[in-house]
Amino acid sequence: MLNAFEQIRKDFLGSIEGVKSLENLEILETAYLGRKGVIAGAMREFTELGAEERKERGVTANAVKTEVE
Repeated sequence: MLNAFEQIRKDFLGSIEGVKSLENLEILETAYLGRKGVIAGAMREFTELGAEERKERGVTANAVKTEVE
């Protein structure tokens, strides 16, 4: 899962380079940060993890989410 969040980060950084308007930026923001966005979907998988593993992966997930914001 750590690799999943690193991949999300790379995909986002690649996508943001192609943004030419505020409207496209808002669409990209919703796609990654929205309730049904990429990051939320990856975080839903945390329910299957133990408490320690969830904590470790949560740190990485929050770092990626903050960078995307």
